[in-house]
Amino acid sequence: MRKRALDRILKEAGMQRKLMLLLIVVVFLLALVPAAGATQPSGPVTIETELSFASFPFGGTFEVTEGAALLGCSEGTFVDIPRG
Repeated sequence: MRKRALDRILKEAGMQRKLMLLLIVVVFLLALVPAAGATQPSGPVTIETELSFASFPFGGTFEVTEGAALLGCSEGTFVDIPRG
């Protein structure tokens, strides 16, 4: 009776290992497959900035005058905190 219980436990553990290995392989393979139709966007981009050094941290605004569709934004703000 003990042998049957032990055999059943070992069989279940082996099945769990196989399922885990299968899951790892599937996730790895999915990571290798690029998204269908995904391409790297390319083209010219022009960003105009206005930066103020009047107060710390330094800040400013930017406007994308060319290539906004490539970047996914057309304007915004930023803060620059230099090291040192």
